[in-house]
Amino acid sequence: MGGCDLSGGDVLAYRMKVHGEEFIEAARALGAWVDDGQPARPEKPRAFSARDGLAVLDREALIAWTAAHNLAAGVDLTAADRERLTLAARRIATVKEACNA
Repeated sequence: MGGCDLSGGDVLAYRMKVHGEEFIEAARALGAWVDDGQPARPEKPRAFSARDGLAVLDREALIAWTAAHNLAAGVDLTAADRERLTLAARRIATVKEACNA
């Protein structure tokens, strides 16, 4: 995915989108995150609308579909592909948990 395929946002948003990273992970990769030595505080799951949940499912299902399609076509998944697929599965599970809460 090239830069011309994306619009708006900043370099951090670009990094997050292209690499499928969360905010802190992308900020660390760009050298824009410095740990303050404090223990990480677990984030509470935040409520989101059904529309937001469907948007997450749509995006992550597309990732899963693409990986399945590539495997069916005999294309081996790279380590990055497997990481992104694992992230998609976690996000789908998060939406499922939010719906069951």
